[in-house]
Amino acid sequence: MRARAGLPDTRRRVAIVLCDGFSLHTFSTVIDLLRIANRLLAREFYALQIVGVDGAEVRSDSGITIRSDTTVPAVRASREHLGTDDIIFVCASRSSTCGEDRCTIAWLREERRRGATVYGMDAGAFLLARSGLLDGRRCTLHWESVPWFLEEHGDDVEVERTLYVLEDGVGTCAGGAAAADMILNVIARDHGLEIANQVTELVVLDKMRGEGDRQRLPLVKRLGLVNSHVAKAIDIMANQMDRAIDVEDMADAVNLSRRQLERLFQSELGVTPSRYHQLLRLEHARLLLNASRLSIIDIGVACGFISAPHFTKSYKETYGVVPQQTRREVLAKASGTVLPERDLTAR
Repeated sequence: MRARAGLPDTRRRVAIVLCDGFSLHTFSTVIDLLRIANRLLAREFYALQIVGVDGAEVRSDSGITIRSDTTVPAVRASREHLGTDDIIFVCASRSSTCGEDRCTIAWLREERRRGATVYGMDAGAFLLARSGLLDGRRCTLHWESVPWFLEEHGDDVEVERTLYVLEDGVGTCAGGAAAADMILNVIARDHGLEIANQVTELVVLDKMRGEGDRQRLPLVKRLGLVNSHVAKAIDIMANQMDRAIDVEDMADAVNLSRRQLERLFQSELGVTPSRYHQLLRLEHARLLLNASRLSIIDIGVACGFISAPHFTKSYKETYGVVPQQTRREVLAKASGTVLPERDLTAR
């Protein structure tokens, strides 16, 4: 991979945009790898600037506060625009308020029109989607955030379950360790594989993973499965979260009888196929309760439960609390409120 013609002799301004609740891990990865690249290049090729969405101090998901160099409103007011070789990394929260700042959305649109490359890190994909920058494109984000993202933007954006997606000046990344792979790819594009590999070695990574690598372990390894029929059946289930599955149809799809499939599920997972699919749908519902702004009724419907009482009963039987309690705890955490002991232990 060769560096782009003319680029190594220039300087790239890099704006790292922090939304409240951003991933500290992702942010520090971006900072550290670009800083190491500068050291190897013996100059400040990547000129880093930390930009807060609406305040000079931004609190991360781990509670550590980062003081930004400037804010999005201040940058817009200065009328100092980024150029075609410059980059914006958006580090956002997985909370339900992610990506609603109109000033930031307008700024991202403006800078993208002027040619800046924009990357959404982890839940930063929400902000890019709400800015319209992902319309008709492929994207990725952390697998926990995918259910909510699909509910909001599934009609406009194609979601990949890969580490990162780089496409025509707009990129997205799953966050976490995947942030390192994407930054290394950016460095390789700018300066070639030799520099990227040196950065990889300095941060004690054994390789630079590719854009198409998957985020999660293969199902067989993740669940410790032995039988391929069970793995195939679970893949079918995972693509039908909006309704209860017909076990007979699923058995036909994996070339087994219903009795054979049920026996294999009991042997491998200790539950029936119907119950396992219900557990998948309930986990899907819990992710939506934790991350999305959808109403509890809408979440129940989206996860294939025929009525609100049925959803509430099934959820409580599995998790020990009703869906409303999960949502209250999420809102309390977001606001920094400590719930009374009676609420935390309510059953």
